[in-house]
Amino acid sequence: MQSRRSSSGADWGGDGERQRQRFPIKLMDFPQITIPSLVKSFRNRFFSFLIRGYYDTSFTLDGFLEAATQAAVYISTCISRGDFSKLKGLVVDEAIQEIQNNYADLNYQQRRWLQIIPSEIIGKFVYEIGMMFDDDTDKRFVEITIVLHCYHDLDKMEGGLSDLYTRLGENPEKFYVCNYRFIREFTKGVEDSWTINKLNHFLPFVQPDEQTQ
Repeated sequence: MQSRRSSSGADWGGDGERQRQRFPIKLMDFPQITIPSLVKSFRNRFFSFLIRGYYDTSFTLDGFLEAATQAAVYISTCISRGDFSKLKGLVVDEAIQEIQNNYADLNYQQRRWLQIIPSEIIGKFVYEIGMMFDDDTDKRFVEITIVLHCYHDLDKMEGGLSDLYTRLGENPEKFYVCNYRFIREFTKGVEDSWTINKLNHFLPFVQPDEQTQ
């Protein structure tokens, strides 16, 4: 899986004034994905046809993206509050442990930054669909990675989306990207549901040399 790598962090104000501090945030060891891939987009269409034909007749890319976005909003809220018990059954156990370990190193402002606000989502897309087959065990799995583009305090901008590009230049730390990878087993005779095995939040426009302590 190809991706663009960058440093991530958060910039928050304190006592009504912005404190020019950027804090690296990393919940999981997962490559950072910012933009769609044209090749993967065509492949995704083909794989969605296979999923609909062999596994789930009701599957659509748009339907999955909408449901996955709602799941990401809920899960990010649980993580930001440190409510890891609510992730059981929605996130695989290994991922919960890794997230919890990294969460312990975050301060209050970083944890607050993790929550995805639906009104702050300005773009979303399915980045990649992967279909995995194990001929020895006859197991079948599907993985789908989604990407969300968001902007903190979008509802407070007077010009709304029309003013976004200007604001991005002035406040690049407010633009954040979320990557969530879902997995589901489709082995014959197995009843399963979509769960998350990888996720991350990051700031693509904040460079390492801009970070201060």
